[in-house]
Amino acid sequence: MPLHHLLPHASTVAVILSSALAGVALYSAMRRDRFAAGIRSLIGRCEDTARGGLNASASFGCGRTGNASFDDYREQTLKKLEDEAAEFRAYLNNLRSASDRAEFEEFLKSRRERGASQN
Repeated sequence: MPLHHLLPHASTVAVILSSALAGVALYSAMRRDRFAAGIRSLIGRCEDTARGGLNASASFGCGRTGNASFDDYREQTLKKLEDEAAEFRAYLNNLRSASDRAEFEEFLKSRRERGASQN
């Protein structure tokens, strides 16, 4: 019996390969989407912590202790932390904007490719 009869037909191999590639592409897209969702969740948690965490300490009755030096130090430190938190929130907003921009550009690219392949 000739050996070429045991090998699958070329069209069968093409279907198998294209199915495998489609599966890999789908898996990759799912992982990328899950990663992006995780980053967005992390950003949201960080923003919530930054928004509520620093100001919450002032509302828990942390008044003057009677030690003027310590009270001044604490006020300066809290002010510095609040300023850093504001900078961090701005950074997170820029990061979210960049992520959204990248997703939108990827969407437009896929639309252009789909449109070009249909013509």
